[in-house]
Amino acid sequence: MKATKIYTLLALLMMAGGVMAQNTCWDGTVAEAYAGGDGTPENPYQIATAEQLALLAQQTNDGIGGNAYYMLTDNICLNENPDVDPVLWTPIGHVVGNEPPYFTGHFDGNKMSISGLVCQSNSGHGIAGLFGCTNGAVIQNVTLQNCRLNGTQYTGALVGYAGLTDITGCYIDDVSVTCEVRSAGGLAGFFGLPYYMSQNSNDTCHIVDCHVGQDVTVYGRLSGGLVGEITEYLLWGPSVPVVVSNCTGNAVMMGTECVGGLVGFMRDGNMESCRCWNEVHCSQYAGGMMGLGISANFTDCQNGANVTGNYQSGGMVGKLYGGNILNCENYGWIYGGGAGGISEIGGMVGRYEPDPLLAGSPCENFIRNCHNFGDITGSSDEAGGIIGYAEGNYIEELFIVDCSNSGVVVDNACLAGGIIGHNGYIVRILNVYNTATVGARLGVGGIVGELSLSQDRVINAYSTGELIHEIDNYVCPRGAIVGYSSTNDQFSSCYWLASDEYGSNGQGPELENSSAFGPTTSPSAWQLETPMHNTDDLLTALNLGAEQIETEFPVLGSISRWREDAEMSNGGFPLFGSQWPNGINESVSDAYVCIYPNPTSNLVHIEGIEVSEVQVYNALGQLVKTIQGSNEIPVADLPQGVYLLRIADADGKVYTNKITKR
Repeated sequence: MKATKIYTLLALLMMAGGVMAQNTCWDGTVAEAYAGGDGTPENPYQIATAEQLALLAQQTNDGIGGNAYYMLTDNICLNENPDVDPVLWTPIGHVVGNEPPYFTGHFDGNKMSISGLVCQSNSGHGIAGLFGCTNGAVIQNVTLQNCRLNGTQYTGALVGYAGLTDITGCYIDDVSVTCEVRSAGGLAGFFGLPYYMSQNSNDTCHIVDCHVGQDVTVYGRLSGGLVGEITEYLLWGPSVPVVVSNCTGNAVMMGTECVGGLVGFMRDGNMESCRCWNEVHCSQYAGGMMGLGISANFTDCQNGANVTGNYQSGGMVGKLYGGNILNCENYGWIYGGGAGGISEIGGMVGRYEPDPLLAGSPCENFIRNCHNFGDITGSSDEAGGIIGYAEGNYIEELFIVDCSNSGVVVDNACLAGGIIGHNGYIVRILNVYNTATVGARLGVGGIVGELSLSQDRVINAYSTGELIHEIDNYVCPRGAIVGYSSTNDQFSSCYWLASDEYGSNGQGPELENSSAFGPTTSPSAWQLETPMHNTDDLLTALNLGAEQIETEFPVLGSISRWREDAEMSNGGFPLFGSQWPNGINESVSDAYVCIYPNPTSNLVHIEGIEVSEVQVYNALGQLVKTIQGSNEIPVADLPQGVYLLRIADADGKVYTNKITKR
């Protein structure tokens, strides 16, 4: 019996030693043939082993393959433990000399996984990824897990340098990507037009339905949860903008400049229906969705990532040249540490400027139907609920329309506003409101910190937030609508909650054609002190003001009308007619679901349906609480932050809404 135990123990030790010393997945060899198929769309080459995947890399890099159809038929492990003596991967489309052997084929992951990928490329072009360089390729349904990548130029878990490539249905988790010199992305380092290539009208460049898990870390000079750098070095031929749609990011993002939850840098592209969580850290140009954008457009996007940057940080994008932001929301906290005395932070954009290629030319851009719920704090100049600072050439026009802020905006230096901190652009601030606290040492305004151009207009705006004007024993004037404006003719139909402590303009003449308002016997009805549009009812005046804007600015078409806050989700103050209590309606049903108060510190009430179950998820996507059969959800025990409620009613219908816990 004793001998048997000894032999068993020795066997276990040998097995353990073998596991530690050997890699049981792949030994670095290359198969002689694929598992099957002929490379046609109807019968793609079948890849079932790591050796066959290495065959694809070898053929592509030798210039005798990589231009057909390929499909995974089984899960593939390249390294059991990628952190201990791994077998290194040579990318499919490895750069040799100045002209890389591109992968130009169609690769279908077939929802199989590739794990244990370790790729290091520190010489030559420094491109690292499962694929090195692609051109005109299609990659879909690939899952990458437990991977480690390190390059010097372009590094991504899926593709290092993706040119004119369509990527769909891919997922990465437990992945670390590092690129010290240039671009790092969870999915792709570079995405757009490849080296020395032109485009034609049939080219596409799309990333669709791709997702980044919470155990992903990305570090680079330009870095994004999906892509580090998106651009087109267009030499000739028509422009084909890049489209990133229906993607989510949950990575921890770090870098030195141009860092975003999904994209580090984008030139000429569109981001649509994307969401982001977790954290973004960067010295300059930090954004919940994107670090720096040039002619980049955002539509139907939501950010829940907390953003920390020294210089120019925003919920959507840190700095934006040109481009439009439509139907977007920010729930993340935005913090600007200050660099050289300036931070410039905003719920949507830290700093906005015109597209440098169009600078000096008449153009119009729009930030429309956007709402900030996250707190904006900084230790330096210029903070706003929508934009920190806007700078232009007095020809371009920026329209901020149908927007709101309910996140605290406190700047420990100069110029803070509920909508915009400081403006040097021809800006039209139309049909907006702020209900949150705004504070700064100088230039504190409920809507605008400072408005400096005579062509600017602020029409049909209201503010109810508290104004803080004493920070570090420094006291400055404050204005319910504007902190500082030398004239008042840019303002009309502006309204503010009456105060004995300050007027409408902190440092300048009081606004005309505007009015303070106070309460009535109804908690959701408000009376103007000076009638406007022939009425003393705030809600009626706001709707008449909206009609005035449509007449004066026909380029806008129809703008939002206002409704009474009967459910008291906005403190009883008017909401946009299309705006639900917590912003954009995400319900899968036509039923009206009211969630209030939001933000909250104690209880959340749900009205409009009979609740069967509520699941509460934090910003990392983790289930933190489940409540059965109650329309009241206690949240006092939860840390501050943004949470997603998944609500099921008695009929099995499901609704999703976000709340902010203070």
